[in-house]
Amino acid sequence: MWGGDAYQSYLVNYYLANDNDIVRRSTRMLRGADPITKHMNTICDYTFLWLSGIWDYYFYTADIDFINDIYPEMLDVWRFVEARLDSEGLYERKGDDWVFIDWSTFDPNGPICAEQMLLARAYESLAKCASLVGDTERSEYAKARYEYIKGAINERYWSDEKGAFVDDYKSGRNNVTRHANIFAILFDYTTPERKQSIIKNVIYNDKITKITTPYFEFYELDAMCRIGDFKYMTDMLDSYWGEMLRLGATTIWEEFDPAKKGIEHYEMYGGKYEKSLCHAWGASPIYLLGRYALGVSPTSAGYKTYEVKPNLMCFGKIEGKVPTPYGEIQVKMNKSSIRVLSPIDGGTLIIGDKSYKIQKNEPLVVKY
Repeated sequence: MWGGDAYQSYLVNYYLANDNDIVRRSTRMLRGADPITKHMNTICDYTFLWLSGIWDYYFYTADIDFINDIYPEMLDVWRFVEARLDSEGLYERKGDDWVFIDWSTFDPNGPICAEQMLLARAYESLAKCASLVGDTERSEYAKARYEYIKGAINERYWSDEKGAFVDDYKSGRNNVTRHANIFAILFDYTTPERKQSIIKNVIYNDKITKITTPYFEFYELDAMCRIGDFKYMTDMLDSYWGEMLRLGATTIWEEFDPAKKGIEHYEMYGGKYEKSLCHAWGASPIYLLGRYALGVSPTSAGYKTYEVKPNLMCFGKIEGKVPTPYGEIQVKMNKSSIRVLSPIDGGTLIIGDKSYKIQKNEPLVVKY
């Protein structure tokens, strides 16, 4: 099991099966046994994603028992992480750590911007989990570290010349890749003005190296949905996942570059047939369609409150079910009406600037 793969699979799971036991078991497996001597899978960003995934788990389930149980192990992981930060509290590769992020070429010197984004996200998760278990002192500390790192990212890595975040502020090369800039949008780590600059100078800039893995394409499409560019997402579903289908794929490949031809598609890791052709985390469209097309998402832990904000995107009609800890929320939409049926109270259907209360077990039909 690989930590980054698992993190995305958890999000797919919340919209596919809501099998919470498999998330708990996978989280424990990745944590491993004491003493902690290496990052998970030796990859620093996977350790940060492990920490972030624990808060995500609580948000989708409200399972406070698991948070209480895993919290001491979170702290052990944090002691390991903090012992490997540089003198300024940022992450820079140490020893045999593997700085991964994605199969892409980054400016290799110094603390990589995308890693600081994930480090800040992990501190944010720790602060929230510490608050849940009543560890106020640790919560305040982690919150302060999160704010410090977010500030450092905006102060040190932003380039006015490039209109984007650069990989490494120390090298002076001002190399721009998509990854940190996607995280900045997705995690809401910069100003609205800078987000617009990123969209223009990075996302829509064909000179910036394209994403070639379903792994990181998930983050890009999630970010674009957050800013309301659903056409970007559906176009990519067709040209990326759709092209794999047209080439005969029956499972999702580890990496896909539309520019390659024939058996070139099977090359990876320096070998002619080394690429995996079955990577579960590539099923991220399940999450994207459930979250943004059916439009179902919790607004407080465990769906105590939630919203249904469906969007037809390029489809003439959509229909589906989103699992929750208390049953499935059903959504059906066409060009003239929406129907929602939910087993739980606390929901709000949002259509444009209008909202409608969702009553438990009572079909809500709105025509427009």
